[in-house]
Amino acid sequence: MKLYYVYILKCSDNSYYTGMTNNIERRLLEHQTGLNKECYTFNKRPVELVFYTEFNEVLQAIAFEKQVKGWSRKKKEAIINDKWEDLKNLSVCQNESNSDNYKKVFDYAQTDTSKIQTNQRERNGCLWNKTLTTVLLSEVEAWSEVEAFVK
Repeated sequence: MKLYYVYILKCSDNSYYTGMTNNIERRLLEHQTGLNKECYTFNKRPVELVFYTEFNEVLQAIAFEKQVKGWSRKKKEAIINDKWEDLKNLSVCQNESNSDNYKKVFDYAQTDTSKIQTNQRERNGCLWNKTLTTVLLSEVEAWSEVEAFVK
């Protein structure tokens, strides 16, 4: 049975390279020797193999490689450190523009409208989305309209 590997290399500049192969030893040697001058790792040697996992099906390996390539550095480091359980929390959008955060602002605003501007400046030292602030502070006259806006 042929095996396929998805692997992560840590490069000399501390970046990560994710790849897929059917021969992990050969592929690692190719990265380390700089066989392909066009390869991402060519100018980032030496490289260190920090993670790999095996697959029996090539399509599963390709799908996992593609998935990992789209991950943040923190998610890659979670699997490198065998902390798979952290992936769920690392997948939650922390961005202020996330719809969950908009809802929190509206809920807070409904309970105490006088603190909106103060809370806006204090939350994580950042201002909320300008469009949302404009809606909250100047365009919405009744909080029932805010609820309709959120829906």
